[in-house]
Amino acid sequence: NIGERISLVGAVLDNASDVALRLSRARIAADVFCGEMTVHGTLKLAGVTVGAQVLLDDVTLSNPGGVALDAESLQAGTLTLRPRERIKGSVLLQGAHLARLRDDPEQWPDELALDGFTYGDLEPRLPARDRLTWLDREPDGFQSQPYEQLAACYSANGQPAEARRVLHAKERRHRDTKPYS
Repeated sequence: NIGERISLVGAVLDNASDVALRLSRARIAADVFCGEMTVHGTLKLAGVTVGAQVLLDDVTLSNPGGVALDAESLQAGTLTLRPRERIKGSVLLQGAHLARLRDDPEQWPDELALDGFTYGDLEPRLPARDRLTWLDREPDGFQSQPYEQLAACYSANGQPAEARRVLHAKERRHRDTKPYS
């Protein structure tokens, strides 16, 4: 339990073949500031509860062929994930719960595990066609929950047409993944 905030601004963490930083299951009362941080290896935030925000702005996350960010079951008000360059390695957000995700969609890696991930808002607000590419990065193949969550987010934010686009894309993707009989 940490009763204050954590600041790792400008830190350089290097354990390229393993976990570079493990905060698993920590309870942090305030914020986690990691701006301009460089991580070679896994940044492990699995099961962390943060009272306010996790700020990963202008960071470098690199673990090619492995997990760059493990934030499974992370609970926070806001996760800001705007790296300075495209993330090298996979990102795990299964079961994470956020009020808001602020991201740079251009910097997401090729593998993005989102099943069970819930959020109330996404920034920037993009058209569904841009966010749908995000859902195609699921390493375990088609999962319906990420589509339903994205549609719910659009609906809650007064964008029913975008929500319908997401649900139509879900149906097409589901149909495309069914084995032919």
